[in-house]
Amino acid sequence: MPFEPVHSEKLALAVVRQIELLILRGILRPGERLPSERELSDRLEVSRPSLREALAELQARGLVVSRAGRPVFGVSARAVPAFRRP
Repeated sequence: MPFEPVHSEKLALAVVRQIELLILRGILRPGERLPSERELSDRLEVSRPSLREALAELQARGLVVSRAGRPVFGVSARAVPAFRRP
């Protein structure tokens, strides 16, 4: 019987997955502001560096945007069409 090694997932990737699902389900909507970094890390029970890594990945994917000069993230208007299925 073949078994695959079990690998733990990086916290940042788990955060990315969770926020992607919230966008997909319409719980987080385009233009909606995310909670502060401190509040979000407390809610998710992850360190702020892990959260920052996740936000950077979400920003790279175009799912979250940051306004220049303000450490505020919000859901990108492009996020919802990225999840629509044909």
